[in-house]
Amino acid sequence: MSAPKKTEAPPVVHAPKEIKPVPQLSGRSGVIVRRKPATAPDWAFWPAVRPVAPWQAAALSLGLDPDSLDMLSGGWMGGPGAPPSFKPESFSDAEIEVAHGKRLALIGSFVSHSARVPLGELAGVLSALPSPPEFVALVGMVPAPVVLAAPVETEKVGAGRTAKETGRTEPRIAAIIETVHAFKYEPLAIPWGGKAMIERECLAKMRGKPWFFTEAAFKRAWQAARDGKLIDVESCEIYKGQ
Repeated sequence: MSAPKKTEAPPVVHAPKEIKPVPQLSGRSGVIVRRKPATAPDWAFWPAVRPVAPWQAAALSLGLDPDSLDMLSGGWMGGPGAPPSFKPESFSDAEIEVAHGKRLALIGSFVSHSARVPLGELAGVLSALPSPPEFVALVGMVPAPVVLAAPVETEKVGAGRTAKETGRTEPRIAAIIETVHAFKYEPLAIPWGGKAMIERECLAKMRGKPWFFTEAAFKRAWQAARDGKLIDVESCEIYKGQ
């Protein structure tokens, strides 16, 4: 009598593991960058007449919300006339990061990187490049011509002033503007008390080269920036002395 055949157990089928999305990574020189998804701008807050910085216009021309970009610490410190620098993870991929840098350089051929120009004017500078329809629609909506780059008028030499001292005004203004952005202030609507915080930051971190900030030097640079319409205090007609 033959032995009964053994029945084989059915194979065990394991359910596939859930695959969680991984943030896009990119890197160069062995450095891994954890990039974040692109954030689209709310175009209602970016009318043609709004004064913007060149880097903001470059971001909008790529369909990026300027408020989603994170400036590097010291990002305004490349020297007089240099554009700001941003953290690589601010951009969804390296291609967009490079494109932003190129568009920013193009705008810098026409206006100072520390200038505030109506968005419609800067849209005209980039009109030959592919951009979102909302950005293209801004071209020509501001009739005034693009303001060509020009240094902010500095103090006249004299009354104990030296040529070397007056030449430090532009990097001081750039430092003030960087600090304004670091505090997330709107440059033309700095809140009450903001000036004092900006001054403390500049005096604490920028007493050395190339700024040589002192209390008097900060006040001169602050006034020069206001005269150049680069910064202003919110409701400044109410807050005298700001």
